[in-house]
Amino acid sequence: MALPIAPTPKLDSKASASFLKRIEKDLHNPMGAVATPRLNKAIKKIMADACKNKK
Repeated sequence: MALPIAPTPKLDSKASASFLKRIEKDLHNPMGAVATPRLNKAIKKIMADACKNKK
């Protein structure tokens, strides 16, 4: 049986202000590239599926 989906949380004015402040602070610290786990395996699978679909 499926679990019910929780309602979307709503922010009050205080929580909204702190969230906005945290977002604005993080805008000045951009993230670098993040390595994709198992990227080589994913590329091989994509290429194998592409070759199989050509036939």
